[in-house]
Amino acid sequence: MEDPHDGDSRGPAEASAFPRRISTAPAAPSTSSASAPGAGTNVRVVARIRPLSPREAGGGGGGPDGGNSTAISAPTLTSVLVSGGGGGGGDRDGRTFEFDAVFPPGSTQEEVYGRSCGDMVGRSIYRGFNATILAYGQTGSGKTYTMGTDGDGDGIIARAVRDLFLHKSRLKNGDDRVKITMSYLEIYNERAVDLLAEADGHDDESSGAAQQLQVRDSAEGVVVQNLRHFEVGGPSEVRALMERASGRRATGSTNMNAVSSRSHAICTLNVTVGPDVSGGEEGADTEGKRSSTGSAGSAGSNDGGPG
Repeated sequence: MEDPHDGDSRGPAEASAFPRRISTAPAAPSTSSASAPGAGTNVRVVARIRPLSPREAGGGGGGPDGGNSTAISAPTLTSVLVSGGGGGGGDRDGRTFEFDAVFPPGSTQEEVYGRSCGDMVGRSIYRGFNATILAYGQTGSGKTYTMGTDGDGDGIIARAVRDLFLHKSRLKNGDDRVKITMSYLEIYNERAVDLLAEADGHDDESSGAAQQLQVRDSAEGVVVQNLRHFEVGGPSEVRALMERASGRRATGSTNMNAVSSRSHAICTLNVTVGPDVSGGEEGADTEGKRSSTGSAGSAGSNDGGPG
């Protein structure tokens, strides 16, 4: 998580499943964003362990070949123990990986959001800093469930969106001062596609029909030419645009996931806060950005490709 208190660095924040060997101070378990681990750093790395799938619970194994007996557990709130056949290097005692936070299978969506990135709205975005949430993992590891909505509870994106508009409502003259826009970009087969654009003037639910966008460098950073940005007035409008975009994403079936995303998708909400002119405040606009990135998973050599 990018932190405005940590110098003037403006690197992205990540909430992903990249293991690391650098140990961090453990955080007390809490759903409160105030106790989010790694609150004084620019980057947080967390891991979520999903429950067994029906296939695995039935004895099908955890790997593509159905014979992987790897066991994954969370000995502490900041470590993951990988033991068994997939431990690597013949290490029967397993290997331990350290994270800023670890969420065992019983963790709720609220706990995951609160302890991984729940403080980013107030600490970063509305103070003019950018924040990025990256979901990374193998096909079937739970990226879509954790980030989106699957009928059992809102994930990170929906909760962050609610916080964005809640913070706006609490800001003095927020309705007049705050403008929030949304874009949704797909990267598939080295092509950049606008998931919210209309193809040839028609709302064609197919990413393949959309025009490929050009990505270039500029003085302000990487720019995607002609990427559309829609102004949104509340969570319901964001959800409607996300549903529209989901119908256009490239998906396909793999042996590990019946409907797997085959592409990388970047959902960005840009927040611009103007000065409170009613109170005589002067100055330039403050602009912050929250990006959520869902990557295409890697499903192994025997499962039909990435998902």
